Amino acid sequence: MQAILDGLVPMPATVANDRCDILAWNAAYAAILPHVATAGPCERNSMWMAFTLPPCCNPAVNFEETAPGLVAVFRHRAVGEIRTRTTSMDITASPGGPARRLHPDRRREPRPDRLAARQPRGRRPRPPPLSSGR
Repeated sequence: MQAILDGLVPMPATVANDRCDILAWNAAYAAILPHVATAGPCERNSMWMAFTLPPCCNPAVNFEETAPGLVAVFRHRAVGEIRTRTTSMDITASPGGPARRLHPDRRREPRPDRLAARQPRGRRPRPPPLSSGR
């Protein structure tokens, strides 16, 4: 694959997956976007780079014009992924309780005794309306 990309020089070229991760690139692309050659694999996402690189390092000179198209591509791919992941799920069912996440510092599940149902913060429930006695 790299030989094909290198054969396309001087035209910049990349190979990306459906999540916009840049998997391979040629020297012409690296000359335009040097960040891709020095970044780790987790940082080589073209969508992420388009929206987070500062203007000095972003090769898109017409970002305001291209951003809506990039967002459209992202939405299209995200909807496809959501459909793929949820085709076998019953998405009409109500959630089975609060979502539990692992704390990054602890790397373990929270203790069940600390998952006691808590009253939501905010406004108290309204009392029922007073009957008029009529």
